[in-house]
Amino acid sequence: LVFMHTVDFDTKSETAFPYSRGDPTLGPRVATCTVRYEDGTTADIPMHYGWNVGDFRLDGTKSDELFSRYLADCREIIVNEADTEVRYVYEWANPHQEKRIAGVSIARDKGCPPVYRLFAVSAICPKR
Repeated sequence: LVFMHTVDFDTKSETAFPYSRGDPTLGPRVATCTVRYEDGTTADIPMHYGWNVGDFRLDGTKSDELFSRYLADCREIIVNEADTEVRYVYEWANPHQEKRIAGVSIARDKGCPPVYRLFAVSAICPKR
């Protein structure tokens, strides 16, 4: 599955969530995508700020924003000429390619203040 997404929150705010929750290399979880297979089993895909999703309004010219701008496990799409709005593209490798996906649901993490924005989800079918 390929996700085009972003989060919306003030990274400079005193109330913005810290990187101290959970694994600090991942950043805090902002949402979870649950993949439901035809056989009834599920797989969760955690969306972590700073890993596979970031804030949409980061300024790539500021060095203190580079960690969140150049994420470890995604590609980015710059959507305006001013280089100030970003949509992130994250590709998830299905660990159960033998199973057909029946549905996908997304839930925002209740403990995080940002708004998770999902623009598109697409599937890449493996060669059979």
